[in-house]
Amino acid sequence: YLIVKRLDSLMDIVVSGGTGLIGKAITEIPGNNYFIITRGGSRTEGNISFVNWNELEKIRRCDVVITLSGFNIGSKRWNHKIKEEIIRSRIESTRTMVKFIASLEEKPDVFLSGSAIGYYGYDDNSTFDESSPPGTGFLAELANAWEDEALKASKLTRTVLLRTSNVLSSRGGFLSRIMNTRSRRVYYFGSGVQPVSWIHLEDYVSAVSFLIENETISGPVNMASPSPVSFSELAGIISKEKGYKTMRIPDLIGHIILGSEMYRELMSGQKVIPKKLLDSGFQFKYPDIESAVRNL
Repeated sequence: YLIVKRLDSLMDIVVSGGTGLIGKAITEIPGNNYFIITRGGSRTEGNISFVNWNELEKIRRCDVVITLSGFNIGSKRWNHKIKEEIIRSRIESTRTMVKFIASLEEKPDVFLSGSAIGYYGYDDNSTFDESSPPGTGFLAELANAWEDEALKASKLTRTVLLRTSNVLSSRGGFLSRIMNTRSRRVYYFGSGVQPVSWIHLEDYVSAVSFLIENETISGPVNMASPSPVSFSELAGIISKEKGYKTMRIPDLIGHIILGSEMYRELMSGQKVIPKKLLDSGFQFKYPDIESAVRNL
């Protein structure tokens, strides 16, 4: 992973959502001190200090604040209560981190706040960059509200919105939902033509480091590789590289398993381009899906 460097070397980085797939990988960037915000008790393990949400005042200063907290949108079938929790968990944690930044006498250099490419809605035919307008549907409304909350920090410090695509990792996340390691099958849904925007976890972490260092970047940033693929292409490449069999799940079965709204929103795709990262000179280690899957 790209090492974050500053003139005074060590950085103090506050991370909420630091035990999730992305947050844990970020806290493995060497050469920094991390404060992971947790619901559990406060403790220290090496260069990582765990701080309870109710004890944020223990952190007197920091260089970077990153918030990635939120109820997993794919972990349970959606109903009114689950959708409320998906919204609440993101808005409240982001609001708390903005208040934390406001309380600091010396403001951090940058605030990186989680968001998602669901901001653009679902559209199989369009290509989206950071200047594209928001779409419609639950996930688009969620991302919009999430970003509005985060942007309240823009008066306090440089604020970056991490519009996250499907993160590819052997540790879990998106791939764990479409791959069955026991039966060695990889699934795709419906026709398989829907676009999948993705990013290798290692590139995601490097991009976070790049955004911390690059003081000219603010606002939304698409955290996606420059090479989206179709769902069936993704499944085919995983099958080829990992020796799995592909299996198509018909739309009807998907609707029964997930419910119509959840299936439509999660299994319809967006073709997203990381224009800001590319224009700023960021180099992807895994720009194509073949090399990304090969290195999982």
